[in-house]
Amino acid sequence: MFVLNNPYTKDGLTLRGIKWAFSADLFYNSVNADYWQPITFLVRMVTIQLFGTNSFAHHFLNILLHALNTILLFLILFRATKKPWQSAFAAAAFSFHPIQVESVCWVTNLKGVLSAFFGLLATHTYFSYAKKEKKKYYWATFLLLVLGMMCKPTLLTIPFLFLFFDFWPLKRASLADFNLEKWKNLFWEKRAFFAVSVFPLFLAWFGRSAIMDNLNSSFQFSNIPGNFIRFIWRVIYPIQFAILSAVQPEPHVFELAGATILLIWISILVIHELKNRPYLLTGWAWFVLSFLPTIPNVPEDRFAYFPIVGLFLMVAWGIPDFLKDFKPNKFLLGALSVLMIGWYGIFSRIQIGYWRSSVALFEHALEVDPTNSRAYNNLASALASQGSLEKAIEYYTKALWLKPDHAKVHNNLAIILANQGKTSVAKFHYKAAIQSDPLMAEAYFNLAAVLMDEKKYDEAISYYRKSIEIDPENYSGVSGIGAVYVRQEKYELAIPYFLKALAINPGFAAAHHDYGLALAKLGRLKEATEQFTEAIRLQPDFASAHNKLGVTLALQGRFDEALFHLKECLRITPFDKDAAHNLETLTKDRERNQVTAKLN
Repeated sequence: MFVLNNPYTKDGLTLRGIKWAFSADLFYNSVNADYWQPITFLVRMVTIQLFGTNSFAHHFLNILLHALNTILLFLILFRATKKPWQSAFAAAAFSFHPIQVESVCWVTNLKGVLSAFFGLLATHTYFSYAKKEKKKYYWATFLLLVLGMMCKPTLLTIPFLFLFFDFWPLKRASLADFNLEKWKNLFWEKRAFFAVSVFPLFLAWFGRSAIMDNLNSSFQFSNIPGNFIRFIWRVIYPIQFAILSAVQPEPHVFELAGATILLIWISILVIHELKNRPYLLTGWAWFVLSFLPTIPNVPEDRFAYFPIVGLFLMVAWGIPDFLKDFKPNKFLLGALSVLMIGWYGIFSRIQIGYWRSSVALFEHALEVDPTNSRAYNNLASALASQGSLEKAIEYYTKALWLKPDHAKVHNNLAIILANQGKTSVAKFHYKAAIQSDPLMAEAYFNLAAVLMDEKKYDEAISYYRKSIEIDPENYSGVSGIGAVYVRQEKYELAIPYFLKALAINPGFAAAHHDYGLALAKLGRLKEATEQFTEAIRLQPDFASAHNKLGVTLALQGRFDEALFHLKECLRITPFDKDAAHNLETLTKDRERNQVTAKLN
């Protein structure tokens, strides 16, 4: 949806794509974006422009950004504290901890590693401003924050984090000997940064993104304390990580109370050590503040990418500090640090192995949590893409047993059933998907396609229109209405819909094909030839386009070309009766110099 199937980015850097990147989820809700992130999409377009959809290039981009983030973190900490070993440990732990594997390996998480890159650069320039108080560093920080929030809006809490940096390690003001006037000045100097951080909130509440709808449907404030504790535990005990955590039920009152008490206890401990160990407060603030925008109902490992720096900071400075009374051997401390990083590296390597294929990835997710309906759904989809349809149906069924109102599972299962000719059962699941998620445009579209095949044209058009109403970028739905009109032989009515679909996605081969058919039926053979030719250029193995182009060329007296395309159709689909009939007819007609082949 965000990379290969995005019609606005798949052609690389284009004016159409740039316009979409800056408007999607700002002026209208786009199914191809989960929130406003224009810089992320521009970087994606440039990558595709340079390297195409080669998966290695897109994975390498995430790896490169992760390496740069590691270097930046070390430079920031070392520059501010002059502590090379602590800085190196924090940066290495950030780089090698297994919880980071999902963020780096998942191509669609470019937004996460890229926003962290700009966030760390902004921190670096803010430290320069704090030391030299030159306006160029201030406005550089401002610009980098803007760019970071245009990658992913979760950087909105960084201005507050800058206040904690003023306390430690910059030591611009003290909390132990609190000076209200000094803190007021430090807060006021960041007014431009705070203004920037308001924009993502404005977009979330008043913009066109569906993100708030998703939060309202799945977010439970009662899960927040537990999610904080879960992530702390995952950092301490880096085993059994899995993609796509299961949706969490509302926690038991004792679980909620225990997690809340533990968080309060940690906070009290940090405040108690304010004077002797100030780094604890900054580290804890980094973790908590950075996590606040991304602490949803379902805790995903990729949400921890930037926040866990705070925990590593607490450990890197805290362990040597707590052990100093015992006068530990520096070599021993270094060796233990190397062993810990090596331990992280080993588990990261194991975790990376699960990313070798989608099937392996989601099978592992089910090993970790056999009750994860989301993992069953994704494993079934991966198996279906490999042609293992019966196995896919089995896993979709298990997912529905775990979560009967899982709209995506109903929709995906129905696709397979419809392709198998089990249309009545497929329609049941499409309607179940719509009932579970009334805003699922894909389910309306798929149900419309089944109804069209059943010649229930009015119902099909109504469902196509509903899918477009939900998702105005649904070029398949727009083209679907045109296809219905072609079936009804209302060719003039069909043409505007094909033109609209191609305006959204000029690379949609099916729309070119159907548009060509409508033109041919109206006798506009030259224009029809252009559309069939374009459909074949976009999809060289498009058998139906070859067949119809062959007939259209024959009707124009271009027999040699017509024969080539009819034979090409039969090469792709040897048992195509229409193409075989047209080829036979054309061969005979050519001998009589009379064309009677038909468009079907």
